[in-house]
Amino acid sequence: MEVLGAVASSIAVVQALAAGKHAVSLFREIPDIQKDFDYLMNELDMIKSIAQAVSKMAPTAIEKDLITTAARNLHDITAELEALLRICSRESGPDGNKMSKTRKRKWLVEKSDIKKLQQRMCQAKETLHFALNSSRVSSDIRKHGLENGVPSSEMVSHQDIQDLSIEEDSVVWFNQEGSSQLVRRSVVAYGVYPHDTDICGMGLIEYSLNQQLYSSLEALLDIWKSILTEVGLPRRVAITAALKLRYSKLNDKQTYLIQKVLDLCRDISEVTTTKVHEAILQCADLQEALQEQPWAINTIDGAGESPLLLATRRNQIRSMEVLISAGADVNQQSYDGWSPLMVAVKEQNVESVKMLLKSKSNVSLCDVEGATALHHASIEAEPKVISLLLAAGASVKQRDPFGDTPLHWLAQSKSTNHQDIEAAIEMLLVAGSDLEARDYQGYTPFLVSITFDRLEATRALVNAGCSTNVSNCGSQNVLHLAARVASLDLLRYLSILDLSGINPYLQDSCDDTPFDDFVKISHATDEWDLVGARKPGLAEQEAFVELYQDVRDQALQNDIQNLERVLGALQQQDIVVAREHLALLVEKEKRWERENLASWYRAVDKRIQHAEWDLATEDVEGHLLDLEEELATPVWEIPSKFGYLWELDDGESVSEEGSENSDDSDQQVVGQDEAQAAWEQG
Repeated sequence: MEVLGAVASSIAVVQALAAGKHAVSLFREIPDIQKDFDYLMNELDMIKSIAQAVSKMAPTAIEKDLITTAARNLHDITAELEALLRICSRESGPDGNKMSKTRKRKWLVEKSDIKKLQQRMCQAKETLHFALNSSRVSSDIRKHGLENGVPSSEMVSHQDIQDLSIEEDSVVWFNQEGSSQLVRRSVVAYGVYPHDTDICGMGLIEYSLNQQLYSSLEALLDIWKSILTEVGLPRRVAITAALKLRYSKLNDKQTYLIQKVLDLCRDISEVTTTKVHEAILQCADLQEALQEQPWAINTIDGAGESPLLLATRRNQIRSMEVLISAGADVNQQSYDGWSPLMVAVKEQNVESVKMLLKSKSNVSLCDVEGATALHHASIEAEPKVISLLLAAGASVKQRDPFGDTPLHWLAQSKSTNHQDIEAAIEMLLVAGSDLEARDYQGYTPFLVSITFDRLEATRALVNAGCSTNVSNCGSQNVLHLAARVASLDLLRYLSILDLSGINPYLQDSCDDTPFDDFVKISHATDEWDLVGARKPGLAEQEAFVELYQDVRDQALQNDIQNLERVLGALQQQDIVVAREHLALLVEKEKRWERENLASWYRAVDKRIQHAEWDLATEDVEGHLLDLEEELATPVWEIPSKFGYLWELDDGESVSEEGSENSDDSDQQVVGQDEAQAAWEQG
């Protein structure tokens, strides 16, 4: 079985590593590393025992996923361990008599990584243990009608289901844009049911309707078919479906799916379209309809629209005038909180906006997502509409339930009109918007623009003076986000910016650096592993390598420059100058939250204070050598947590073979030699 092979392979690799020249040198100079290796070996022995039990199972699809995940984790752990040993040692001495020497400072910086590997080994063990325990549970479930991971009506009743909240950043939302297989897998894996929603009350079926993800919709209806016949769908889903039938251009299959949604909806009041609605839909005599049915002026039809909302959405200015003159409520909101003003803003109809504002429309109303008309105007990046709303008193500081201001919404704009975006940003800033405002996940408008891959919004925000050296609550900076989602054009734009001060080694909440993220995504073979990211092509790989290496090299050059000044001061035995430049390095490492390295610099500073010139000089020279070696090494030759970005066709890394076989281009995977050559020439 795959997991048994993975365990056996991992044990062999760790044993080989423990006997290798890199490890022997480390064990001799830093004995604690031996203890860490012994711990890993003990964990592997335990995993081997569990794996033998797992091999006797007849696993379900979900259990196979768990086992595959554990096997992949074991492979990644041993690869990372090997990479860690390599970067913590170097060979020195003449050819033919090279010695492996420990980079003690490098180990000081990286030592926390082996603790993380131990934690991941425990996670792999727990994953296998869970797969083993779930086998019995799965057997019981199958007896009660749970087939293919989809709950049946025999097992789940309406009363049994407790509606849960789906987090805003849950991968379930991202996966709705994937294949039907990915939709099925995510819904089953995360245990999502039809009535589970986000904090605004939107569930997956409504989301699929709004985003026109009909493949996802079809999969959801099939997954939940047994449950839906019993529990049905809420009225807001019915209204969303009715609106799609009214306004969207649909093919026969899409129409069938939406009608199927309507058939499953419950608690729908008997609402018929009035003659007033029909007059607007058919562009007939509205005055006559109002005279015949004056009571219908504020009536909501089956699609959740009042006559004024309907006329506004269809840009019928004359009908709007007639309705407002007849006493229509300009602030009446639909089921999802949309007012006629919000609809006019969304349609970018300046005349409609003017008319509604003149009729005292409330600019402070919020829809169910907590967004105001100004939020909607901002995402459309329509300067004229934004100007009208601001003049009417709209607040630029109003936040939606996720903490997003109108400027955050503007950062998501799909508009490619650079002048409009810049004008809109300027208006919001003049009105008091905060260019560095953070939402509840720590995203500034700049980070939002990167997350949504909005080149023009990014460019305009940078021109407005936003900070590029920021990170969100998940410790992701611009490089992390660019690694996951940035298009070729956005990557090229970021490459021309001054990104000095950005930490290229920053680890996010998953302990991944931007380069780790990029390698993982580049090597992904299953859309499940992408989690909303795009898989970069060759051009994107080249562009990201250029961007990342520029940022990394600038950081290294700054450190080297400061250390050279420290070294010069040491040679002159100038305590003041040496400590001054060391203090700069300490402060930078504190900002980057690399406390181990900051402590190392402080230790050197202590040597200087005690006039230990030779020892301090030896420390600084060794550190300089490490930094210069790293600067001379292209980023693709440095292993990430997930291996090398580019590898040779025999599985060897570029780093291992590139220096010896630099002229042997035939040994590279098709396309990877072009990638490196193009990057070097660029």
